[in-house]
Formats: sequence, structure tokens, C-alpha cells
Amino acid sequence: MSEKREGYLSQINLGSNGKLYDGKIPDGILLCEPWTTQEEMLLNSGINAHILLDKLIHNCCRLPEGLLPEDLTNHDRFQVFFHLRNISYPKPYHFAFKCSECGEKANATLNLMTDLETRHLGREPVLDGQGEPLPGQFREVPFAEPVALPLPSGTVVAWRYLRGKDEKLIEQYEKRVRSKNPNAPSDAGYQYRMALRFAQIDGVDVDIGAAMEFVSKLRAPESLALREDFDQKAHGIIPRVEPKCNHCQYPNGPFALPLDESFFRPRSERV
Repeated sequence: MSEKREGYLSQINLGSNGKLYDGKIPDGILLCEPWTTQEEMLLNSGINAHILLDKLIHNCCRLPEGLLPEDLTNHDRFQVFFHLRNISYPKPYHFAFKCSECGEKANATLNLMTDLETRHLGREPVLDGQGEPLPGQFREVPFAEPVALPLPSGTVVAWRYLRGKDEKLIEQYEKRVRSKNPNAPSDAGYQYRMALRFAQIDGVDVDIGAAMEFVSKLRAPESLALREDFDQKAHGIIPRVEPKCNHCQYPNGPFALPLDESFFRPRSERV
């Protein structure tokens, strides 16, 4: 980073709390800076999304020696991307949605720095008497990767978080499948993606071949239990919103935050 850009440095506390990188990111703290016109060109170039994230993180974050952008978990990578966008364009984000009550096209405004939930590994919110989280109050809880999960069948699996390097493996796998079968389903890497997560089955370390065989025989209740555990133990930014309709005031959602063109290229508000 150029010395002239030191004044733009911003701190991010990764949702992983740095617990997944062998102490290389103490407390999950990274220094980042806004992207430049060079990165803006990348955003509009149609470049592969995984390569784009690698370049943005490499160019705009101070990773410790020996740690590459692809070594970060997908959750941390997504959080870093959000943070870079927000410090590059520090303006409220306006988005449109269709109200599920009145059917009108509604509009909402979001402060992307403060209005989205951020989850941290090894930390959970302190709840009040009504079961609601107390703002800014947390307690430390035990955490270890891989994460053990008993399935409805009685089998105990241990799963891990996917990294950027895993996304490249999934992409390569899908290309191989489609080269052999042009009519393969759009999500040809679905089973492979899940199999990559498995570290152990009933206490025994497994390779990708054994994990693929196990995944191919999963029943729906087990697959559901896995997907729910993945979601419940996600870290970083949770991009789900519950906006009120500006026509009928009905609370919509929660649903995934829509990312339209203005997310990547916000315009100045007219006075």
C-alpha cells in the first residue's frame, strides 16, 4: 500500500475472530483501505467472482505474511468485500422490493455498516428477560473446527468451513462434469461442495472420495440437519433484511438483501 493512502486505513473485525488461521490474524483484526479506480475497473470487467475477491483482498487488505486471500473462509471473504464496498462508498444503500402484503413496488434504505447482523465465532449475545439480545453485550463460548454434528441417523460428522481455495476446486469439478455431460444440472457441484466440508465421519478422517460416497447416500433429514447447522454457525455479515413497505407499512421478510447495480456503482443523491 502506498504511504499516501495510510490515512484511508480502516479496521475490520472478521466474523471468524481469527480463530481459523492458526493465530495469523490475532482477534480477527485486519486493516483495509478503500479500493481505487483500478479495483473499480475489475468490478466492471466481468472477471470471475472468486478471482475478483482474491484481487480485491490482495490489493486492499494487509494480510499477514504466509496467508493468501484464498485461505480466508467464504464468510470472511464476503465480509471483507462488504467492508471494502462500504468504506469505498460510505453512503446509505437504497433498494427496491415487492411487498408481500399489498403487492406494490416498495423502497427501503439501509446503512450497510450498522444495519446488518454480524456473527462472530466463539461469541454469542447476552439475552434479556424476554430472550432479546442486549446491544453490545456478548459472552465467550467454546469453539473448535471441525464442528461436530450428530445426524438423525446416529452418525456423527465433523465439518469445516469452506475457504476461497475450495470454491476454485468446486468450479473445476463443475467444469469437468459439464465437459463430460453438457446437460448436467446447473448446480452440478452440489454434492461435491457438501463433501468438501467433511473432515471426519464417526471420528474417522475422510478424503474427498469417501466424503462423496457418504453424501450421495444422505437422506433428506440428514441433509437438512447439515444445511441448518451450516447456516446457524455462519460467521460474518448475514445479508438478510426485514424492510417495512413504504406504502402499507407491512414488515416484509426476512429475505436476502437484493444487490442491484447501485450497490456496486452508487450515485450521488440529488438535493
